[in-house]
Amino acid sequence: GEVVNLRDENTRHLEMENEKKEKIIGSMKENLNKTKEMTEKQLKDLQVQNTKIKTAEEQKLSADREVKVAEHELYIADINERFNDASAKVHQDGKSRIDERTATLREEYATKDELGKTKLQQQTEQFTTRFKNEGDSYEKMKYDQDQKFKKDHILANQKNQYAMAKMTEQHADFTEKRDVETRKDIRNQDIAFEKKYAEHLKIHNENLNRLTTQNETVVKTMKDGVTEQLMNTVKRSDDPFFRFTKLSPTITQHPDHVEVKVQIPEHSKQDIQLTTNTKEVVVNFNRRYDDTHSPEKGIVNKLHKVETYTTRLTTDHILDPKSVKSSYQDGVMTYIIKRA
Repeated sequence: GEVVNLRDENTRHLEMENEKKEKIIGSMKENLNKTKEMTEKQLKDLQVQNTKIKTAEEQKLSADREVKVAEHELYIADINERFNDASAKVHQDGKSRIDERTATLREEYATKDELGKTKLQQQTEQFTTRFKNEGDSYEKMKYDQDQKFKKDHILANQKNQYAMAKMTEQHADFTEKRDVETRKDIRNQDIAFEKKYAEHLKIHNENLNRLTTQNETVVKTMKDGVTEQLMNTVKRSDDPFFRFTKLSPTITQHPDHVEVKVQIPEHSKQDIQLTTNTKEVVVNFNRRYDDTHSPEKGIVNKLHKVETYTTRLTTDHILDPKSVKSSYQDGVMTYIIKRA
């Protein structure tokens, strides 16, 4: 029992030391993982922020481009509407003048049929010439307006393209400058992290070496003590007194009595007792021994120990305590108890 207790105690001590070591190593790993997670999170935040800024700039440029295109479309629509109105007005004026002149000629033709034929012919020729000249003037005016509109449109488009190219170049310079600063900050963070990690690793290695040395010292001390206890145990193994470690009685119920058998060394048969309590059989075994141990020169350890083993067995009927009879044969103590 002492050997088992010492062995269990040594095992628990070793497990406690190993748990401490594992906790320290786990703490180191947890700190490293936390540092790594923080660094990855900061890098991810920087990348997300950079992406957001780029997206915002692109959206802003796209919105400005759409505004410019919408303004140009409105301007073109306005010019077309004005041109169409002017063309319709000129066409209406010409048509009105033609109608008026036709009515006048008809009146003159009705009143001066004979005399007006020659004059009508002359006037018709004059009208045709003038109408042709007015048509040519109208075509020229339309052509000049078209050329002017195209020229204005080309100039406005060139200005917009120049402004857009300039804004794009400024945005590219700003983005490149910001990327350089971001990479510089990330490099400085990496250097600081490596320096901090090296310091923590050095401290953890020193603690681990110190714990390893302490563990080796404790293990050596425990091994020496266990070796001595094992040697003493081997010396006692030949003694049948120490081989007896448990009480295992068996019960057999018969129609008129109960039979209880217990295996026990012959030198300890006088230390076993059997009593009854109504339907219960109680088997008690008490043993005493003295031991002297000298771990070192000049030191004597004396041990006085008493061990008690108790087993309770239940029967189906009430038993008569006065009818208990015992006998011992071949290492087995037999009890016969009659029923009440």
